[in-house]
Amino acid sequence: MIWFDAKDWQGMTHGFRASIPCLSFFVALLAFAGCAKDDKVKLYPVKGKVIVDGKPVEGALLTMYAKSSEPKLQQAVTATTKSDGSYAVGTYEPEDGAPAGEYTVTIFHFPPDAQAIMMRTGVVPNLLPAQYSDPMKSSLTIEVKEQANEIAPFKLKGKGP
Repeated sequence: MIWFDAKDWQGMTHGFRASIPCLSFFVALLAFAGCAKDDKVKLYPVKGKVIVDGKPVEGALLTMYAKSSEPKLQQAVTATTKSDGSYAVGTYEPEDGAPAGEYTVTIFHFPPDAQAIMMRTGVVPNLLPAQYSDPMKSSLTIEVKEQANEIAPFKLKGKGP
C-alpha cells in the first residue's frame, strides 16, 4: 500500500490543477477533430457538348448556378469546352462532377484576344449573344441526377458576322 503524507498530496494536487488547462485544450482538440466532417457534397459526373452555328466550340466557359439553395457550395460548378466542343463539369477539382439538382447554365466564349479587348474597352468580350451569359436571362438548364449524366448538346446561335 502506498501512503502519501499531506505535503506529498498537496504537491500532487497543485501539479494536477496546473495541468487541467492543458488537458482541457487537448480534450477539446480531440473532440473538434473527431467531430470535424468533410464538407464536400457527393458529386456525379456531368458531360456534354457545346455547338455554335453547327460547329463545336473550343474554350467556352460553362458555369452552372443551382436553382435551389441546397446544397450550399462555396465554389462555382464550371467546365471549359475542348476542341470537339465536349465538356465535363467540375466542382472541387476539374471534371470531378456536380451535386445532384437543377441548374441554370451560362456560357461565355471569349475571343483569343479577350484580355487586350477588355483592357482597351473595359468590356468583357463574348462571341455569344448576351442571353447565354446572364444567369437571370439564360434559358439553358441542366438537371444533374444521382448517376453519371450525359447532357444533350447545347446548340446555340452565334452573334453572326
